[in-house]
Formats: sequence, structure tokens, C-alpha cells
Amino acid sequence: GITTVLAQAVPASGKMLIATRDLNDPNFSETVILLVDHDEDGSMGIVINRPTTVAANTALPQIEDLEAYAGRLFFGGPVEIESLVVLFRAEETPQGARRVLEDIHVSQDGDLLADLARKGLGDSELRLYAGYAGWFPGQLDMEIERGGWHVLPGRAALVFDDEPGDVWKKTVPPPEPIMTMLLDGRTE
Repeated sequence: GITTVLAQAVPASGKMLIATRDLNDPNFSETVILLVDHDEDGSMGIVINRPTTVAANTALPQIEDLEAYAGRLFFGGPVEIESLVVLFRAEETPQGARRVLEDIHVSQDGDLLADLARKGLGDSELRLYAGYAGWFPGQLDMEIERGGWHVLPGRAALVFDDEPGDVWKKTVPPPEPIMTMLLDGRTE
């Protein structure tokens, strides 16, 4: 029913925000965001579909255990781009991390990242993001009401998609057909 549809449109941790076709803010145009926090203090999300061309181990030489990690660094969002946010897959939630969705966890803990890298996780299980997206309390709800975002249930397969750059095209709803009305065949 209609209540189910509305319930899905409510932002929450583990939901995905898909930029609508009309959202032209350069920071967020054609982005897909995994919400990792949404409460009365505001919202935090990670842009999951903007991989850089830089190898994570090149960008972060100070994390010595990253040498074996072949994944790229991602642009996670415009806030605190010098800070690192990590998404990874694990059955259990290790110390220093929080479960967001299915088996996906989020962390900003450097020691945990070193542990994960030592375990030899590849980029289908571990992704590193520079920065994140943040909203003040109520701000994201307003942007959704204004039509800036589609809210969809999160899916781990999309977060760790092999072609992260294509995730927006895969998830954005098709454009609304433009209805043309012919009024009794009269032309204005």
C-alpha cells in the first residue's frame, strides 16, 4: 500500500540515496550514497560510485599494511576529504566498526583498517573513501521533500559493485514520461 512506499522513502542508516536527474549540485550530481547515520543529530553518508584513479596504497603510504591492497581510493564526499572512511564486509562486527547493512560495516579506525589489509581483503570486500557527505538535522529530509533524492533500501551488491561508476545508471528510476494532452484537436 501507500504506507509501504512512504516508509521506504524515509532515510535511515543502511538506506541508499540516489540523486534524482534534476539534482545538479556538482558535489552530488549522479551520485549514489550509502547512509551510515541518520538521527536527530543529522546524517552522514558515503558516496559509493566515485572511484578515483589513484591506488589506495599510493594515496595512503602511511598505512604500511596497505601494500598488498590493490583497490582504488574513492571520493566519499565533500566533507573532511582528508579523513578516511572504510566500508568492509564481515560476518561479525569487529571492535572499532558498526554494522550498516547486511554484512557491511563502517569504520574510521586506522588500526582496524591495518588489520583488514593484513587479512588480504580485496576491493570486493574492502573499500576506502576520502571524505563523506554530511547533513545538518532536518536538512536531508528537506532535500528529499524537494525531490533531490530517491531513497531505496540498501543492497550490499551495489555498494561493492564491480563497476562502481555505473551504479547511478543502474539505480536511478527512469525519467517520468512527459504527458502530452491534445485538447479536442484545437491548436493554440
